[in-house]
Amino acid sequence: MSRGDLSALITIAIMWVQPVLLVVAWRGWFRTERPLSSVDSKLFTSALLVVTLSFVVFYAAVMMDQIGGFGSTYQTNFAFPRALIVLSFIAVIGSFAGKSPTRYVALAASIITSALWCGACMVSH
Repeated sequence: MSRGDLSALITIAIMWVQPVLLVVAWRGWFRTERPLSSVDSKLFTSALLVVTLSFVVFYAAVMMDQIGGFGSTYQTNFAFPRALIVLSFIAVIGSFAGKSPTRYVALAASIITSALWCGACMVSH
């Protein structure tokens, strides 16, 4: 198995694991974080929302690339990951504000999303 095959296999595995983590985190949020009265709850909710949106954008970008939608402007279209990396790292910090065990699932999802965007930035340059 070549290095490219291994990285493709890891990416595919993450693309299936990440949605499961996000669903579990949102289910935990509905059970434990519903009242948005405290600052911690607002911070955690914001972090979970940012991670979800960031992953959806990443997934859409990967699907767009797979169907050939970027064409020759691939690198210019991937200029936005820097902002999403920053938001994903902020979401990692915000994930600590949740209540356990939801906090740990959201933290794992945040770290994976940050790693995916870091990898996208490395590939695009």
